[in-house]
Amino acid sequence: MGKTNLGRVTFIPRGRYAAQETYNRLDLVFHLGSSYVCLVDGTKDTEPVDGATWMMIAEKGAASWGEMTDEEKTEAAFELGKELFGFVPVLLTENEYENLGDRIDPDTMYYVLEE
Repeated sequence: MGKTNLGRVTFIPRGRYAAQETYNRLDLVFHLGSSYVCLVDGTKDTEPVDGATWMMIAEKGAASWGEMTDEEKTEAAFELGKELFGFVPVLLTENEYENLGDRIDPDTMYYVLEE
């Protein structure tokens, strides 16, 4: 009875990406907070990005609200309000919220950011 070599059939964890290393198909690396799997044998000096040589497995997320950009905070508040309450919330600074005065809508969800 003969033997059959299946080759690599699972991810091979390689740790942090290093440009001087040579990577092969199914090597898994971490780079700038995201993880990537190599798609081509003999890959060297090709920084991991989603494309023909590397495929992103998990993208880095924001570690905390304080590390998000204003655009990311707006998008997160929009998605959270839409998912939980069925409407889009309004994202304001403390100063903007205070300036609303009697124009505050009781049917609107306001997210107030610390300045």
